[in-house]
Amino acid sequence: MIRLEKIVFGYGSMHKLFDGLSLTLLPGHIHGLLGVNGTGKTTLLKLASGLLFPSQGTVRVGGLDAAHREAAFYRELFFVPEEFALPAITLRRYGEVNAPFYPDFSFRQFGEYLQEFSLECNLRLDRLSMGQRKRVQLAFALACNTPVLLLDEPTNDLDIETLAVLEDYLESFPGVVIAVSHDRYFLDKTISRVVELKDGKAEFYSGNYSFYAVEKEKRYLEQLRQYKKEQAELQRLSDTVRMMHEHNTEHLNKRAFSIEKRMAKINQTARPDR
Repeated sequence: MIRLEKIVFGYGSMHKLFDGLSLTLLPGHIHGLLGVNGTGKTTLLKLASGLLFPSQGTVRVGGLDAAHREAAFYRELFFVPEEFALPAITLRRYGEVNAPFYPDFSFRQFGEYLQEFSLECNLRLDRLSMGQRKRVQLAFALACNTPVLLLDEPTNDLDIETLAVLEDYLESFPGVVIAVSHDRYFLDKTISRVVELKDGKAEFYSGNYSFYAVEKEKRYLEQLRQYKKEQAELQRLSDTVRMMHEHNTEHLNKRAFSIEKRMAKINQTARPDR
């Protein structure tokens, strides 16, 4: 489980990405993290992985507080970033050095994934293409068998065969997955929940990308209908108040002031945008 509670985070005092963000992500679901550029998708992944810390609020993964940076916390998750550097060693040595940090790591699975990704264990990481490096990271991540998997643009630089292996793996993954991707086909095929970041908050959708697209439009139209209804009522009341004040009698002025107080208490729906 991943739980973020009342998260406040920003880059500098003038740019606050999250202001009271709370969300809980449960095992058994692949969560697609969506939002326009700049809404904090990668930032949220880094918060969840303990690479960044909120100014307020808590981040817990598997019941462990990310702020404590315990070894047990990092055994709970694996984060595959969009961009990364790998050392100048062979794939075999990379597995030998890093596997001890993950108690459920399987060398057998690592070898099988490398084979499926057309990679040999004696290849040097610093001589691989970006697509090959991404495949190495994914092969290692899948072989770690952590209960939490964080993926930032996992389909970038992948060929069709590698993508198929990743999709098949995620289909039966029992833990929590958060994936940031602009690949709508990948999202449609893999995710079962959508978390959309917007204005520092999270909106939730129970379905894949196609469900999200339809449901988002429905929510937009309903909010727009409510907004127009409220604005029409406020305009009607405003016209009534104006006419009462124009008559300028004590009785009508009192009624006008009463209506103005009622208008001030109306909980107005924000004008929606897509």
